[in-house]
Amino acid sequence: MNKTQKRVVCLGGGSGGTSTLLRGLKELNFHLTSITSMADDGGSSGRLRKAYGIMPPGNLISCIASLIPDENAEMAELMMYRFPGQDRENKALGGHKLGNLIMLAEMLRTKDIYKALTVTQKLLGIKNADIFPATDERTRLSAITTDGRRIHTETTLDLALYAEPHGLKKIYLTPKVPKVNQKVLDNIAQADVIISGPGDLYTNQLPVLVIPQIRDAVFASKAKKIFILNVANKPFETKGYALKEYIQAFVDHLGRCRRRSARDPGREQAPGKPAVRCREGPRLRRSTQAYPPGPRSPHGRAGRERGPRSEARERHARSPRTGEKDRDRQGHHDPDRRCRDQAGDRGTLSGDPQADRDRYQ
Repeated sequence: MNKTQKRVVCLGGGSGGTSTLLRGLKELNFHLTSITSMADDGGSSGRLRKAYGIMPPGNLISCIASLIPDENAEMAELMMYRFPGQDRENKALGGHKLGNLIMLAEMLRTKDIYKALTVTQKLLGIKNADIFPATDERTRLSAITTDGRRIHTETTLDLALYAEPHGLKKIYLTPKVPKVNQKVLDNIAQADVIISGPGDLYTNQLPVLVIPQIRDAVFASKAKKIFILNVANKPFETKGYALKEYIQAFVDHLGRCRRRSARDPGREQAPGKPAVRCREGPRLRRSTQAYPPGPRSPHGRAGRERGPRSEARERHARSPRTGEKDRDRQGHHDPDRRCRDQAGDRGTLSGDPQADRDRYQ
């Protein structure tokens, strides 16, 4: 990989939002990494998963197809071709995507999903990109509805096969702490930008982020983190959601991320100081992050750089036309006056203005 390339990590499901995002980013000078959920248990992926005991290939193939160079657009269409029919028999051909069957063959041949992904990408001419499963084992997606019921499987959530009008409150995976490959964590740690979305909130985005190792890696990463809001809500899943409901869902599932101190990015906030943390919640309040260090202000404290208005006030205070009364009002702009005031408590002035300023400021 070119060292000058920015590393962009995309989190979520493969079909729909994430694959569309990758299709747009591949034309830019980025090294792309897609990390997709392994909780898919419906359609062609679900049938192959049950029949052969493999990791579901559907999301992975959608990402691979979106990264195929535009000059091979027909190959991308071929990978996404779905055989006609909806045969419910797991080993029947109807309803399967060709790309899923190719990935099945590679996984059975190499007996390693990472080798299968590498070979498939090489055959299709994909460069400067990595596609990884979020976990090294199959996971099951479950949810708790707003009325307290537990529902299971990604298909049930995706197709809203549960009683309405009650929506979803929280999702979780089984196993709770699935195995995650170190390559996934390394890519997150090395990322310059991490993007979640667009895509289904409860069935594409959160199933990746709730994995404890990935959640911790994202929080620890110094990368810029971007959430792309969907242009439309999904019926039954995010019905009536505005931005604050999306943010609140992230907070409910992931907690509030503690940020590093603004004064020293490499060190946590000093004890006794207010914690610098995310404040996005129902009201979307701004962060309580402290001001960055700046030049010494006229008050003797570090702060923001002074703007034109502050400089104009100082010039006015130094002007010979300013009366004594105005000078008293503007006296805090006079550094020597500060020395004189403090000298009354600590001692006397030495007669050297510069030495007095160094001593009392």
